[in-house]
Amino acid sequence: DRHLINTLADRVAYVAGGQVTVLPGNYDDFHRLWKDRLAPAASQPKQANQGQAKPAAARPKGKNKRGPKSAAQKRAEAEARNRLYRRIKPLKTKIAQAEAAVDEISERLDQLVQEMADPEVYQDSERFSRLSQEHAALTRRLERNTVRWEELSLKLEELQQAQD
Repeated sequence: DRHLINTLADRVAYVAGGQVTVLPGNYDDFHRLWKDRLAPAASQPKQANQGQAKPAAARPKGKNKRGPKSAAQKRAEAEARNRLYRRIKPLKTKIAQAEAAVDEISERLDQLVQEMADPEVYQDSERFSRLSQEHAALTRRLERNTVRWEELSLKLEELQQAQD
């Protein structure tokens, strides 16, 4: 039941290309992300590769008809890997920071909800108002951080796919 999943889930695991990506949010958040960003990206490679030969990575190993690689080829491949690493490393750092922010905000939101559920809080209207305002502000921050995390994760996935 979609309503039950939306109520209970605070993360969704997305599996594609043999990799699992954990996305913050409920099923509706994932579905919106899928429609807007992931579905078009997932359908493009399939259409582009139809009727073409398998990429080198998909060919069985040991059947390279060109012979061993030259030192220049190896150097060029190593430089390409290093360039990619220099682009990916800061992106992974930013993703980790965004994930930490999402986790921290989510934990605080959970604390606020528990605190707001206390009957004594209802009797203190000033305290309840303050908690409600903090909850609203944190919800907005969580949305911004989730969007940032999604964007960074998609950039990373695009870079990694470009490598393959």
